[in-house]
Amino acid sequence: MQNHSSISKFLNSTFGIALFSAIFLTLVPWVYKTYLLSYQESRTNTQNTMELLSEIDHRLYYVAKIKENFPQYQRNDLILAFHGENEGLIRKYYNFKSTSPKLASQSLLGLTIRFARLNQCIDSLVFTELRTEIDRFKDSFLAQMGNFKGRDIPPKVVGDAELSLQKIISVWSKLQNEC
Repeated sequence: MQNHSSISKFLNSTFGIALFSAIFLTLVPWVYKTYLLSYQESRTNTQNTMELLSEIDHRLYYVAKIKENFPQYQRNDLILAFHGENEGLIRKYYNFKSTSPKLASQSLLGLTIRFARLNQCIDSLVFTELRTEIDRFKDSFLAQMGNFKGRDIPPKVVGDAELSLQKIISVWSKLQNEC
């Protein structure tokens, strides 16, 4: 009983009250600041994720709707959609427009990497599959487009490109669901 009495005596003393007041006055603002920073970081991540989702979906939708043997006048739009504006193409001369000026110069692969990092799924097998499909499309179809300047692309090449794009879109949907 005496132990309880000495604790109570200490808590009611000037020093005890000053000590607990200092602890309380230091701890409350720190907790609030930590909560506020966490909330702001979460909000920023959500905004960045939504912006990336919008841009990636826009690019894939744009590329997927190009049909008719990928006509000559839209080939540079494909390059802009996959590589961004850093390929020496000036956006104002083409149909493709990015949804976000700050993301316009980034490649589709770069955007998907940022999305995966933000959502902590960069190590997922689905992301690796998406990366492989984007690289395959870029290396096979986009690289071959220069060989067909001024003429139609053969149906087999177009068919392979369309299958590859469908696969990219399918894997992208899986990645969104996984993350």
